[in-house]
Amino acid sequence: MATKPKPKKRDLNSRVKGVELHLDDLARRAHQLSDQLESVGYMRQQLEIVTRSADEALTQSRILEEQFNALVTRLALPAAAAPRAAPVWNYISTIVPQASALTAVSGVITDVATLTVPAGDWIIEGELWFRVTAGTPTVSSIATVIGPDPGTNPTDPTDNVGIHRIEPQQAKQAGTTVGVVLPLTGVRANLSGSTAYYLTANIVWTGTATILLYGKLSARSQTTSTTTQAPPVYSSGRWIQRDGNIYGRYTYEGTAPGQLDPQLRRSPPATE
Repeated sequence: MATKPKPKKRDLNSRVKGVELHLDDLARRAHQLSDQLESVGYMRQQLEIVTRSADEALTQSRILEEQFNALVTRLALPAAAAPRAAPVWNYISTIVPQASALTAVSGVITDVATLTVPAGDWIIEGELWFRVTAGTPTVSSIATVIGPDPGTNPTDPTDNVGIHRIEPQQAKQAGTTVGVVLPLTGVRANLSGSTAYYLTANIVWTGTATILLYGKLSARSQTTSTTTQAPPVYSSGRWIQRDGNIYGRYTYEGTAPGQLDPQLRRSPPATE
């Protein structure tokens, strides 16, 4: 029987060296695999955290959606606002031209114009005009009044009486086309029935003269017309939840028939 040759010492050393290198490589791979397993575990933990957060956000979103749908169901399509009455200005006046002027008497209150004002809330204004047509009088004072009492001058300011008074203390020549124009601040008259208002004048002068008095009274008020302006009727739309302070918390965006641009309507105060 033939005897196997014994391996040489050099071959054994090479084999041992190869085994050591292989073991080192396995050790490195095992370390890398351990690092990867730790990374996978960390990622799994993060994924669990994200999943829990997503579940909580989804739950909150469902709660908000249910609350919003309940609000939409309760409010439904907003009812059309009540028709808005169109404001109308009323104006009446009495004008006394120079051709119909009255002749003043020094120191005597003269009713220059009369205006009958209907019931309502009115602002009454006026102007007194006067002209010297003869002589050269020295005018001491000129007073004009708007009020409901003819031939009187007020002693205190009130809402429904106005006065304008000056003391020129100077001579006026005849022939002046217009001598003085005194405007009066508007007075308020809240009347329960038809009332006459008067424009009065009281001029005091010395010397011989002819002075003419004329002017105007006017009144204005604002009432409500029988014609109303109804808001557009919405044919379709939806409730929108908005953030910020520009719009209300909930706003209805609707489109009226024949219009392309959406119109915004705020929700009732109860939903703000």
